[in-house]
Amino acid sequence: MPIAQAQGAGVFDFFCQSVRAGVASGPQQNFCLFQGLNNAINNLQQQQQLQQQPCPTGTILQGNTCIPFNQFQQQPTTCPINTVLINGICQTQTTQLPPIANAGPAQTVPSRSIVTLDGTASFAQNGATIVSYSWTQTSPGVTLTGATTPNPTFTAPIVVNGTTTIPFILVVTDSNGLVSAPSSVTITVTPQL
Repeated sequence: MPIAQAQGAGVFDFFCQSVRAGVASGPQQNFCLFQGLNNAINNLQQQQQLQQQPCPTGTILQGNTCIPFNQFQQQPTTCPINTVLINGICQTQTTQLPPIANAGPAQTVPSRSIVTLDGTASFAQNGATIVSYSWTQTSPGVTLTGATTPNPTFTAPIVVNGTTTIPFILVVTDSNGLVSAPSSVTITVTPQL
């Protein structure tokens, strides 16, 4: 390569191209390696300086990201991807946790009464919400009204002697598409007084 071209491209480029082409070695190779290391250190320092710069007005630093915040509440209004807003702070969401179904307390009711099941204590995690309820019964069969709501109802069967138990299972799904483990409740039906 002519000297005029080497000056236009820069001494560093000239030496390193010669080293890569296998034409140069020794001091030229050492110079090229030193300059490459020096450039890598400078790039790292520049990246660190960028990360240490303050966030623009109207944002706050959450992790390595500047997030807009509501000036009246001093809380972020949105969070970056893979984070959730918990108590006004964007927190990293490492694991999606499924919702927790709660079929409510066991009940003892008289026959022919209207019974309301209670799944309102079910909850979603990681900032998600419950989007669906699914109640099922195993035996004996009763007609369950609102089996996809938190509070379905049914009419207790007629019981003359002893008691009858009716087990129900609740499963909930959250806004992330995760499904809970089943939760069960037993309703005991007694003869009408």
